[in-house]
Amino acid sequence: MAADLAGRYVLPVTFSPLRFASLLRTQVVGRCLTHVQTTPSTQGVARTMALAGAPTGSLVLADAQTAGVGRGHGRTWSSPSTGNVYMTLILRPTTLQEAIKVNLGSALAVAKAARAFGVDAGVKWPNDVWVGDQKMAGVLADSQVADDDRANSFLLLGIGINVNGDMSTGALGRSATSMRACLQGADIEREAFLAGVCNELESIMGMPHKSVVDEYRRLDVLTGRECVVMPHKLEDASSHYQAYCIGVNDDGNMQVRVGDHPDTVVLSCEEVSVRPYLDALQRSAPTASCT
Repeated sequence: MAADLAGRYVLPVTFSPLRFASLLRTQVVGRCLTHVQTTPSTQGVARTMALAGAPTGSLVLADAQTAGVGRGHGRTWSSPSTGNVYMTLILRPTTLQEAIKVNLGSALAVAKAARAFGVDAGVKWPNDVWVGDQKMAGVLADSQVADDDRANSFLLLGIGINVNGDMSTGALGRSATSMRACLQGADIEREAFLAGVCNELESIMGMPHKSVVDEYRRLDVLTGRECVVMPHKLEDASSHYQAYCIGVNDDGNMQVRVGDHPDTVVLSCEEVSVRPYLDALQRSAPTASCT
């Protein structure tokens, strides 16, 4: 274990590509690795590589990002050098159905890999990973489709995972957690965990769509909960509405019920939040537990 005098996690000198490769069970995912210490965003590096013809499964990994991007509404992703995983995977799906399956399966792969380490992780639609009511990871999917030009068509999966970071301080302390925090301070080997994510994702990519949806439902943390649906910008409160999460349908879209209306509303790209319902609880409980 590497730690400073205050007992905080200290990033190892370097990530070991050889150790990572030795733990891969994949044919393509993660087999072409680009590792950098610091970059504005792995999405930018991956986009440049994809446009230059990088093969499907290519992985960009950074120890830290200076301009990490979050999902939607201009959000950022805090990316300090604290032993977390900041990555973008380049994929080249051949059909829309395959792209939808991969997008849904990306958070599922992270959750399953975390569970293999003893973290009780679940998926929050569409592609976040939660432990209890705290966020542990998020996925940002960005695609480019060029008609009749597969070389310039690709899907970028940007994934930020709180692995060894100290989430007890700062603005995210109540809403975010890390694997290390959930395991009472035990350090997580990034090489082993990242290999686990890649292994799980390639396995999911080979599954039928229905099986992926069934697996997603098994780890879904939203079903049966009240939520707030935000179709537009976060600050545009007039467009928000309260709903009840019924669960994902066979296409992988979240279904909600609004008020006493018998019909369901199918969500595709809206943001879903349960935070307003947690605020009152968090005022009386300064931290959320990890089990």
